[in-house]
Amino acid sequence: MHPNSERGVSRNYSYEDIDRILREVCGRIVAGQTLSNICGYLPQTDKQIKKGTPPQKRNPHLPSVSTIHKWTNSEENGFEVFRQRMRRAREASAHTWADKSMEVAEASTPETAHADRVKISAYQWAASKLNNRDYGDRTNIDVTAKVEHTKGQDKAPDWMVPKLVGEVIEGEVVGDAPALQPPKKSPTTH
Repeated sequence: MHPNSERGVSRNYSYEDIDRILREVCGRIVAGQTLSNICGYLPQTDKQIKKGTPPQKRNPHLPSVSTIHKWTNSEENGFEVFRQRMRRAREASAHTWADKSMEVAEASTPETAHADRVKISAYQWAASKLNNRDYGDRTNIDVTAKVEHTKGQDKAPDWMVPKLVGEVIEGEVVGDAPALQPPKKSPTTH
């Protein structure tokens, strides 16, 4: 469905506009800017708030943060590319956050060490959440197994099922338990 259609998420942007916006937003995210910095509003002073001055957008040519989130989360046709490119941009931005943590660490002095440690921790946290594969604390191991079932064989042969004699305590067998062995062939008689 076209973004300008009746049920579309956006009513004011063409495909060309959305593509241009996507390229700019993704490029700036990869460079380490936050979405609120890119599409948000400038901070207001107390005086501006009391006067009722409307907030000014940082980048008037870009849509609001909520519009970007709507496009990113839209299930409608045409937005899956938007969603995929935003996901890749955020994942790639993890490298920028990791680089920033190294820059802060290298520039740290005894006077700034405490504040720098907080910044480094925040940058590392962001990198680990945005790209768990490269910067996460856990290692994911994907295992693929092929299981085949032979017709007519609903259970394993008895010789494959070990018989436990004794009791199990914390994963160790106490007592005598026979080892897994194939059945002995009986002598054939003619």
